[in-house]
Amino acid sequence: MVSAGNFGFSHRPDGPRPQNTGVSGIDHDVDRIIGRDAELRLREVQKRQDYKKSVIARNNTYGDYLTRLEDGDYAVMTETQRVAAKKARLHNQEAMQRISAYLRSRKAEESAQTASE
Repeated sequence: MVSAGNFGFSHRPDGPRPQNTGVSGIDHDVDRIIGRDAELRLREVQKRQDYKKSVIARNNTYGDYLTRLEDGDYAVMTETQRVAAKKARLHNQEAMQRISAYLRSRKAEESAQTASE
């Protein structure tokens, strides 16, 4: 028998099952809200992707050659813009690699310090 004194959740948050409040009406409502939100977000993503595909087809180009404008529309980049975009991507990739290497070395240092204590 469940009472206010011995009530508890049986689910571990790190387990494979979804969170369960123990009240099916609440769980069902929350699941429906999450599902609706996911569906709306997916529709928006699909709408943007479909529009981008139509711009690509209309301009007979590739997705890498498009740039997104402030109003959300797309434009085909000039050769100069494509070169600049490629350079920027390469710089970003290099920066991310350096950051990852730094974080790995920092983690190794912390592990070594913890082991020596």
